[in-house]
Amino acid sequence: MQLLFATFTVSESLLHALSWTLLHSLWQGALVAFLAGILFWGAANWNANLRYKVVEFFRI
Repeated sequence: MQLLFATFTVSESLLHALSWTLLHSLWQGALVAFLAGILFWGAANWNANLRYKVVEFFRI
C-alpha cells in the first residue's frame, strides 16, 4: 500500500522558518493576553465613563 501524502518533501529551511514563526506568535499572543488581562482587572475599579472611553479607543 502506497502512502499518498508521503510523496512530497518540505525543505529544512521552510520548516525552520515555520517553527520559529509559530514560536514567536505563541509568546506574542501570550503577552497580549496578559496585558489585556491586567487592563481588564484594573478596569473593574474605574468609573463607567472612563471604561467607555477606553473601549471606544480600542474599537476597530
